[in-house]
Amino acid sequence: MIGSQTLASWLVACSGAAAVGLGVVFLAWPWPRRPRVDDPASLPLPALLRGLQAPLDLLEPLARRSLRGRRRAGLARRLRHAGLLPGVEPERFEALRMLGALLAGTLAVLVLGAFVLASGAGSHGLAGLPRAALLGGLLGWVYPTLWLRRRVASRSQQVQRVLPFYLDLMTLCVEAGLSLQLALERAVYKGPPGLLQDELRRVLRELRAGRARVESLRDLCERVDVPGVVQFAMAIVRAERMGLNLGPVLRMQADQQRSERFLRAERLGLEAPVKMLAPLVLFVFPCTFIVIFFPLAMRFLAMRP
Repeated sequence: MIGSQTLASWLVACSGAAAVGLGVVFLAWPWPRRPRVDDPASLPLPALLRGLQAPLDLLEPLARRSLRGRRRAGLARRLRHAGLLPGVEPERFEALRMLGALLAGTLAVLVLGAFVLASGAGSHGLAGLPRAALLGGLLGWVYPTLWLRRRVASRSQQVQRVLPFYLDLMTLCVEAGLSLQLALERAVYKGPPGLLQDELRRVLRELRAGRARVESLRDLCERVDVPGVVQFAMAIVRAERMGLNLGPVLRMQADQQRSERFLRAERLGLEAPVKMLAPLVLFVFPCTFIVIFFPLAMRFLAMRP
């Protein structure tokens, strides 16, 4: 009868050989290349994800069958807010989650199998391989979603930080006698570089190409999805339809965004003591107690007969 250590050795060897073989096939096989989407407003994926195009092409048909209806629409909306659409379709991102689950599950099995071999745990260690594969696959499936959520939050923070400055520039230009499009051009030219500058530059390109201003502003709101940008676009559209002067409207929007930025900073400052409580309890307080009570404990032990 085969021993548990021999079985673990064969299992780890087979898993490693399968992983290496699949990697060689994915790298060497002449997979069809996908057309590139050169959209300056869409930021590319990290280098590690760009190197996984071949296995993503293989998993994309399966992801397309599993992603339909409202689930696909919701994922497409999050990808648009993250600045990845149209460069990364929902089916592509779903294939990325599947690939992450496969790779993380395989890696968890390899690590646990190597630990079983090193420790000689026997059959008790082999019983944990299915649970390790399930946990690793779950982490690999969830991580792309968490990464997408952090990307959306980071883009929102970047826009909220510089939006009052752009509104102030546009207000000064409009009150000086420039039109809204010229004021937008001056704000893009003089404003700080970043995500909002790229998005406003895209709006300018669309306006120069003859697209309606309402449609360009609506697409801007769908791509950025920041309440301040949505309020700015709605105020511009409403002022143009009612024939109002844009100067007071822009100044009111700038004052409102500046006040909201100050309130956000004040709220974060008030949340800082609460966030510091856990590190203090887990790390600072134990060290303080050790430094205070260790000499007392040593003296007490020395005084015992």
